[in-house]
Amino acid sequence: MPELVRIDLAGPITAYPMWPEDVSARDIVAKLAQAGGAPVEVHINSPGGDAYEGMAICNALRSYKGDTSCVIDGLCASAATMAALGCGKVRMHEMAFFMIHEAASFAGGFAEDLESVASWLRKINARLTALYVAKTGKSEAEIAAWMAAETWFPPAEAKAAGFVDEVITAPVAPTAYAAFGRVLNSYRNVPAALTRASAPAATARPLPKLPVALAQTPVAATPKRTPMERKTLLANLLGALALASDMAQAAADSPDPELSEMGRQVLDSNRLPACVHLVQPIAQKDSTEPTNYAEAQRVYNGAVKVLGSQSPLGALDALKAKADNGSFGAVATLDAELITIKAEAVRDNKLTPAECDAYAAQVKSGARSVDDYRAFVKLAVKPLAKMSGTQIEGATASTTEAAHPDDSEFVAQFEAAQKTFRLGSK
Repeated sequence: MPELVRIDLAGPITAYPMWPEDVSARDIVAKLAQAGGAPVEVHINSPGGDAYEGMAICNALRSYKGDTSCVIDGLCASAATMAALGCGKVRMHEMAFFMIHEAASFAGGFAEDLESVASWLRKINARLTALYVAKTGKSEAEIAAWMAAETWFPPAEAKAAGFVDEVITAPVAPTAYAAFGRVLNSYRNVPAALTRASAPAATARPLPKLPVALAQTPVAATPKRTPMERKTLLANLLGALALASDMAQAAADSPDPELSEMGRQVLDSNRLPACVHLVQPIAQKDSTEPTNYAEAQRVYNGAVKVLGSQSPLGALDALKAKADNGSFGAVATLDAELITIKAEAVRDNKLTPAECDAYAAQVKSGARSVDDYRAFVKLAVKPLAKMSGTQIEGATASTTEAAHPDDSEFVAQFEAAQKTFRLGSK
């Protein structure tokens, strides 16, 4: 007779595993294929999870060519009960729980959307009820009442109800529930024993005393994730806060009412500023600043736009002051000045971004100075609506010709300035 194959279902059930303890239907199907028809014993310690994955696991076990049995080692709840009842025989240790409840989901939208989700959940409930009725022989009304109440069955009660065929009285190793906290928190009537077991320990268990010879022997530490360099970590964290602020503002401006409301709540509830105030003193103490002022200026302006005077990057206020005082290197200072001039020129509709870039290239090449650039922008004439550049120059010339005689000196100065700062002139 083939040797018994053990399959462990020890973790939340999900179609998209993210944690080491997560289990998917694909995992179970693969293990059944490896068993090759040999008798299979599924050991369950799971808070449940995705209903569809639970159905897929149940069907895979029912379709398996060999014998199947189940042993509930600790917790068998929600979708995990479908896996248990997919086996030919169900056994349960004395220190364990069996829980059934109605299907649950998240929903949003219009009334029709909510009604559609409710209808879908009722269909899932109907399939669960049919599965439980077939196993226990109870009436649909009794099963439905247990599901609606989110009923937790100790071993004796689970056996009396018909969910379990046998209660195992042999000692079993203590069951770890700590990893299930993220799922158990979504249930209403979790037994106190499981609530305590899933909570993190308040203090670490003391280590046993080692013999003197061993205690004096240095032991290599277990390799851990390499710590991120402090300034890199702070810079990344600050950048993430700036991005979060930017995205929250984008959501608040969205025409989607749900996104807009969410964005407004994030910005108005002081959540992001509270995070900023937590990180800000540490960042300032470490002088966590971008070395490229052009990038810093962009982030600073975006942050001020989102949160007003409270910038989410703690050191940027000081950073801006340094740039204003000329404390940066020549290249970074020039970069910052060119960005500022371009922003003002485009904002005031005096130059296009392309024209700004062209003049900035002249400045960087040494053909023009920053003062030339500023003067050219200052004297640039705002274009009239629906007029080409040629029409604007013609309009300027006409205005010059029609100027008052007393303004002749000013007109001459104006024309000289335009000629001096125009791109390409010498």
